[in-house]
Amino acid sequence: MSTPDPEQRKLDIEEEKLRLARKGLRQDIFGKVVLPAVIVVLAAATYFGNTDMAKRQHQLAIDMHKMQLRDKESQLGLRNEDANAARNARISDFVIQEYQRIISDDPAVSQGAIAVAYTVFSDEPENTLIRAKIAVLVADKQQRMAQQPTARQRADIELAAGQRQIVAGNFSLALRHLDTALTLDPSNPSSWNSKAYAQFKLADGQGALRSISEAISLSPTNPRLRHMVVINAAKILCSVNRTEDGLSYLKSGIAAMPALADKARKDEQLTTTCSLTWS
Repeated sequence: MSTPDPEQRKLDIEEEKLRLARKGLRQDIFGKVVLPAVIVVLAAATYFGNTDMAKRQHQLAIDMHKMQLRDKESQLGLRNEDANAARNARISDFVIQEYQRIISDDPAVSQGAIAVAYTVFSDEPENTLIRAKIAVLVADKQQRMAQQPTARQRADIELAAGQRQIVAGNFSLALRHLDTALTLDPSNPSSWNSKAYAQFKLADGQGALRSISEAISLSPTNPRLRHMVVINAAKILCSVNRTEDGLSYLKSGIAAMPALADKARKDEQLTTTCSLTWS
């Protein structure tokens, strides 16, 4: 039996030490670097997953409140029936299409277009509505310059004039401009909202309610205008002794559009009209 070589034995021992050191290094790297990195990645994924879920839940709640606001508008009679909307659309389309002929400087052309209008819309209440619109156009023609802009451009000019008169406190004059604007472009919710406010200031509560209902029915998408419409609707409801409805509608509006809350708090007229106490 041969005796192990001492030098070879030393080499074997050193090689075993080196192997164990490498194994310990790998375990140390895994424990101190790899494992914490995995934990960080998992934590980040969980955080961002929860954040995304919270955003989706928040948007779902907002969408639900918007649906409830629309239902509230229907319950309070603030949205016109489909038949009324269709009737107004037919008359408006006719007026816009025939605008140039109705205001023509040639009497034969103008009178012919007006006669056609009265024939097409011979039944009530359409006949009364078309007559009123044509009367406004004819009156406007007598005051305008010879070079006329398009009907929509003229409507924008009249809307701006009406809003300036509201700021100046001349609400009766504002109504004249706004009626012209709506005759030329009845699909502008801003014109209906401004008219509703002017009527509200003139203590014509029922007229204001009809006008603000038109603005709501046109479903304005501009956030600032939507806020103004909700606030004005609440004021008008409160002014006609429907304070509970006004506050309920305002609450629904704030739920659907949280940014509305700050604007409502700053509106002293709303606070006074609806006897609000902000907490």
